[in-house]
Amino acid sequence: MKKGYQFLKQLSANENGYMFPFIYMLCCLFIYMTVTGAAYNEKLAKVTNINVEQYKIEHMFERSYMQFRQRIANSNADGGDEIIYSFEDGEAYIQYETVSDQTIKARFDIFTHDGSVKVFTVYIEK
Repeated sequence: MKKGYQFLKQLSANENGYMFPFIYMLCCLFIYMTVTGAAYNEKLAKVTNINVEQYKIEHMFERSYMQFRQRIANSNADGGDEIIYSFEDGEAYIQYETVSDQTIKARFDIFTHDGSVKVFTVYIEK
């Protein structure tokens, strides 16, 4: 029993260098996990910003589309005109033309205040 106790005493005293590899491995593992976690959080923030921009673009498209449909329903528009809608997240430019008696081709240019741009082309039945 005395020999087992002496082995633990030697191990904790680190006279033969048993502890250094274990401590070194644990420190390396901790540093690796910290750096990986920081890189992951940075990439996650970028993806979140992209998703927020996409949501703003889609929301502005839906709002401008509904306002445009109401405007077309209330008036006899021949086309070749440009409409601008301003929202809190950006602006929507709509250019439209009459393709046939019952169809309008509309191009929606959506610009956000953060610099994102998206273009939608939609055919709308009157």
